[in-house]
Amino acid sequence: MAALVAALAGDDPDAVAGAAASIFTTERMLDHARAAEDAGLALRRAGRSDDAQGWLIDARSRYDALGAARDVARVSDALDGAPPRRPGHGWDGLSPEDRAVAELVAAGLANRDIASELFMSKRTVEWHVSRLYTKLDAPNRVALARLVQEQSARA
Repeated sequence: MAALVAALAGDDPDAVAGAAASIFTTERMLDHARAAEDAGLALRRAGRSDDAQGWLIDARSRYDALGAARDVARVSDALDGAPPRRPGHGWDGLSPEDRAVAELVAAGLANRDIASELFMSKRTVEWHVSRLYTKLDAPNRVALARLVQEQSARA
């Protein structure tokens, strides 16, 4: 991974592709998918669309095998030449995972309990809660819980 990060920082598409290929010797499928996506995007930025397409197709199939639908959609957009999607703001910008975390925050669960309930790490829950604060303009957990309860009452 360190070689991939260094290659990305150096903006050398061949180094990115080489580093990505070396990651495939590990058993971490998500790292494989991310590395293939990085290589494809680096090659595309360098104007090497044919090389990029192979890497992006590989990334999409790896994300698909992992069930990572948002990643599949993002890479599919890249293959279609669409600009990257930006995360939305407000309720429409929430992912299904964000919504599940929000509901459990509103129910009064602590991050460790949410993590256990949703089979996530505590760190992932913290990340979702932080995103919820930003996307919903909630200054704290109590305000977030109130917003979720108000939204539920409207629905």
